[in-house]
Amino acid sequence: MSAVLSDTELQIIKLRLMGFTRKEIADKTHRSELTIKTHYQNIMNKLNANDELQIYIRVLEDYAGINIKKIIIGAIAVIVVIGLQFLFIDESFWQNVKAFISTYINF
Repeated sequence: MSAVLSDTELQIIKLRLMGFTRKEIADKTHRSELTIKTHYQNIMNKLNANDELQIYIRVLEDYAGINIKKIIIGAIAVIVVIGLQFLFIDESFWQNVKAFISTYINF
């Protein structure tokens, strides 16, 4: 496990995953928006994350035991098969797939 998150930090992540905004999370948890922002920054620092997607990936891997890399690789395999079936997919599509892989999967 890369970092230990507090119950409050996990609650904030859960609410964010449910689609709540920072203001809505603040209202729901009876905290200020600034406090929620500070918690979120602490979460990013603890998880060494640069964005929300990295936070969610690390939480799913560390706390739920889900191997995101295997899921992504499987999804990419499906995309490739579909892409091979529909050769009209242009080069920019494949560049986006490559960029995603290099950003979120460190081989």
